[in-house]
Amino acid sequence: MAQNSISSRVYQRRNELGMSIVQLAEASGTSYMTVYRAETYGALPNTLTLCTMAEVLGVSIDWLVGRTEKREVNK
Repeated sequence: MAQNSISSRVYQRRNELGMSIVQLAEASGTSYMTVYRAETYGALPNTLTLCTMAEVLGVSIDWLVGRTEKREVNK
């Protein structure tokens, strides 16, 4: 897993959706600082938050953390 994948991918997808950090935090049920740390420092949030963020952003967890280039979620 690339060190800064989550940083760039959360930022990229959030901006594609026109969301602010506050909006993503609220939609994910987490704090502004959790999203900020993920974007700025590549800090991985806890598992539940990571799952919820991926769902809100409409991407797979694997894509969000840099394990694959496939964005879509398997259903």
